[in-house]
Amino acid sequence: MESAIGFFVRKVLLVFNSLNNSKVVCGTLCIYGVYKVVYQLFLDPLRHIPGPWFSRISGYPIRIAILSGNLTDYLHSLHRKYGPIVRVGPNRISDSNTKDFKKVMSSYKYKKSTNYDSYANGNPTDVTGELAFGTSFHAIENDGYVIIDWVNAAMKSTIIIEAFPILKLIQHVLPGIKSKEEKLRAFCLDSIKMRQDSIENNIFDARRVDILQMYLTSINTYNQKPLSYDELMTEMVTMLIAGVDTTSITLSWLLTFYMLYPCVYNKTIEEIRTNFPDTDTVIKYKDAREKLPYTIATVYETLRMKGSVGSDLLRESPEDGVELSGLFIPYGVDIGMFVAGAHVDPEVWDNPHSFFPERFMGDNGESLKKEIVAFSSGIRVCPGKKYVNV
Repeated sequence: MESAIGFFVRKVLLVFNSLNNSKVVCGTLCIYGVYKVVYQLFLDPLRHIPGPWFSRISGYPIRIAILSGNLTDYLHSLHRKYGPIVRVGPNRISDSNTKDFKKVMSSYKYKKSTNYDSYANGNPTDVTGELAFGTSFHAIENDGYVIIDWVNAAMKSTIIIEAFPILKLIQHVLPGIKSKEEKLRAFCLDSIKMRQDSIENNIFDARRVDILQMYLTSINTYNQKPLSYDELMTEMVTMLIAGVDTTSITLSWLLTFYMLYPCVYNKTIEEIRTNFPDTDTVIKYKDAREKLPYTIATVYETLRMKGSVGSDLLRESPEDGVELSGLFIPYGVDIGMFVAGAHVDPEVWDNPHSFFPERFMGDNGESLKKEIVAFSSGIRVCPGKKYVNV
């Protein structure tokens, strides 16, 4: 006996066969459009997530915000209106809750979103070179370095491709989109091979441990094997992109806050000059931690107020789904952990929109430092976190 579905399909095909091709195309598009609207409004598993109505059917508003450089402000406005969990696209949400942030970042079962497939600087560039590759890029002496141009170009191409995903399909025939990023990748690959050669020839100083060396000795927890060349390249390119601009952005904002708050600046200067009266003294990290608690507090408050990561860190919800802030998120949803939002989470921070370095002083201050997620959190915490005060 013919099933009801089979009978329906056969009748639809008979109707289409009786129409000309143009009518079939128009009819198909209309039916698909009606189906999408009905599904997104009444059957969509994310329909219980608060957010603007258009986010159910389109992700272009957030793409426009990314392309225009207004993503942070856009997400802040949504969270102020809808709460800690906001729907920002048909299959994407944004989460500004600190507890949720740590929960998602604490386990490998929350895989990186497929969006990661798209991928003021002289002094920070040299710092990043030393920490990541074990060598300075000499950007200061040379009044800049070509790698800065490569990094900025790579960031721009990533933003453009994320805003217009169709460009992924044609990026190889548009060399201008990826040309400088390819140079960046080639630089990282050459650095990896040079390091491996120096290790094999016993000319590498084993006492020096930089981030590249950490990756070379790391094990991929998914397959229990050393990182492949592709994995090493991806991590080192990310390190350069994340290290160069983020460091310069943080330093720029730190200086800006010093100028905006003269009392904070004067207190910082007094602390430094009192503990290190000799201006020729090189202040080391250990000395700073022991003798400059207020200066370090201003760095943490800058990271909280204007962290260099203004976007959200995308993770994919696991097969069994996850409950975040009391809402169930089904499998396969892109969860955007909103760093800037977590840094003004009222459940964690008093007067979150005020610049107040003193919050990071004393025993309570040490506890609050652990709530800073500018370097992510958990198993995917940024390798450069330990160098925050260098």
